[in-house]
Amino acid sequence: MKKKVHIALVGGQTMPVILGIKESFPDEIILVHSGKSESEAKLIENLCSEKCYLQEFTPVDYETIKVSVDKLLHNLTGDEITINLSGGTKPWVLSFALQTQGMKNVTLLYIDQNSICYNYTQQKKWSSKGLSMKELMQYNGQIAKSHFLLDDYTEDDLDTLQEIKAIRQYNFNEFNRLTTPGKDGQKKINNQSKGTLQTSNGSYIEWDKKENYITLSLSGKYGFKENTFESPHIMQIVFNSGWFEYEVAQMISKWKYAKEIWLNTIYPYNNKYPKNEIDIIVNTGYKLLMIECKTQIYDNTDIDKFNTAVKNYGGLGSKALFITDAKMKPEAIEKCSDNHILSFSMKDFEDRQSAQVSLFQLLDQELFYINTK
Repeated sequence: MKKKVHIALVGGQTMPVILGIKESFPDEIILVHSGKSESEAKLIENLCSEKCYLQEFTPVDYETIKVSVDKLLHNLTGDEITINLSGGTKPWVLSFALQTQGMKNVTLLYIDQNSICYNYTQQKKWSSKGLSMKELMQYNGQIAKSHFLLDDYTEDDLDTLQEIKAIRQYNFNEFNRLTTPGKDGQKKINNQSKGTLQTSNGSYIEWDKKENYITLSLSGKYGFKENTFESPHIMQIVFNSGWFEYEVAQMISKWKYAKEIWLNTIYPYNNKYPKNEIDIIVNTGYKLLMIECKTQIYDNTDIDKFNTAVKNYGGLGSKALFITDAKMKPEAIEKCSDNHILSFSMKDFEDRQSAQVSLFQLLDQELFYINTK
C-alpha cells in the first residue's frame, strides 16, 4: 500500500523540522541525523505521534552520503515522499536535491526562519500553519499548570474593562490601594469568596466570586464615586492591574500573527525561580511572545524577574515584551534592552489606536522581518 513518507534532515535547529512534519501529514517519518544531532532527532521523535525512524548519516563524506541517500530512496520507490531540506549538513541537502531530480514521487520542501514553506518541486510557497500553544510548550519542555483563554472573555467583560478604566480616573491612589493591596489584603482576596477591603479615607471594594460582581466606591475631591461591576472574569480584570493586562491582550488579539492568547499563565512552582506567572503569552505559530504588563515600573528588579521567567519557560525561540501604561524611565528602557526585552509604553502615544499601530510595527520588525530570505 502506498504510504506518505516524510524525510527530514536534522541539525541544530529543530523547529523547521517540526513545522515540516506538520505541513506534510505523513504516515511515516524518517529523521536523518548525524551522531552530533542524534539528541535533536530523539527530541523530535518524542514529540511526534506518527511512526518515526531514526537514520544516522555521516555528516560530510559526500561519496558515503550518496550511497546512503540511494539506499534510502530505493527502499521508498513506491511511496509518496516529501523531503524537508531545512536542516542537516550541506552535503546532505546537495545529495538529496541532486539525486531526486526527475523522481515524480518526491517533493522537496524548505522552511525558513519566518515560517514560510517553499515547495521547490512545484515552485510555490505558503505560510506554515505552525504549532498550537500546547505543542509549542511541549516543544520547549515547559507545560503550563493553568491559564485563562482570551477567547473565553465576553462582551460583558469588555464593557466592564471600559467602566473600570473610567472609575480609575476618579482617584488613582485609592483605586490602586484597593485593587493592588498588600500581602494581607491579597491573602484575604485569594481565600475569601466574599469580602470587603477599605482604606482610611473610606473608599472600599466588595466582591462576591460566586455571583461575579464587585462594588467599588472611591472617595475623591467631589465626594464618593461608586459603581457595581458584573462580568464572568470580573475578579481577574479588577485586581492586580488585570484590567491593563486584559486591555493589552485585546489589543494584541488584533495583530495578524496572534494565533492564540493566554492570560495569567501559571507554570509549576520551583523554588529556584523567582516568578512562575506570565501575564500574557501569544502564540505566533512557531514561537512564543511573552508579555509582562505593568501600569508603571516602580522597581527595575521586576525586569530581572521577568527576564528569568522568560528564559525558564519560553524556550530559545521566544521573545519578551515589557509593556507599561505610564512612560518608562530611561533606566528601565536601558535595562530591558540589555536583557534583549522589547519595551513599549502606551503613554508615548496620543491615543490607544496610535499605540496599537506602533506596537504592531515593532513586533513585525522584531519577530518576523529580520534576515528575511
